Amino acid sequence: MAVLNLVHRLGHSLFRTDPSQVFRYVQIGAALGGCVLAAAAILPARRLHALALEPLAAHAGVIRQSLVANGLTASTGMAANASRVLLRQVAVGDEKTKTMRGSRGHFGFASHFGGDERVPNVLSSSLDRQLQFYPGRYVDLVSAFVNGAELGVLRGSVLALQERRIGCFVINISNL
Repeated sequence: MAVLNLVHRLGHSLFRTDPSQVFRYVQIGAALGGCVLAAAAILPARRLHALALEPLAAHAGVIRQSLVANGLTASTGMAANASRVLLRQVAVGDEKTKTMRGSRGHFGFASHFGGDERVPNVLSSSLDRQLQFYPGRYVDLVSAFVNGAELGVLRGSVLALQERRIGCFVINISNL
């Protein structure tokens, strides 16, 4: 809920100063895509450019279906809302990690074996690397719900943070 409040407040503050701007949002650990879908509903039409990063194939599939149904993919970008969300199936960690081991629990992928079901290694990348796929150099908001990989996410975001390319970074700290 706090992330959506930030989307609302930051987005509308941005649009007051320049109504033609887009709100750039990166959601790490997108789970079922609730935050990016809600952001598209909260923000004015055509004003959201989001990157959703989710390592689990089943969750990414649900997000993909939701994005298509709501006209938020590049291929459906001419829909009424015309906001865009790019989905990448990847876990986010530090710069050196290429794959990550973990488990699937009630809250999605956990980078340790504390969940209900172990999952095979998932592709991993740093936020710095993932931002290469993202349009524009500046991100208004990054939210991370990564169930144990918080430090790795920060380590993999050093370049973007040093270059001041992220306006607001919110990390949910878990006790899983």
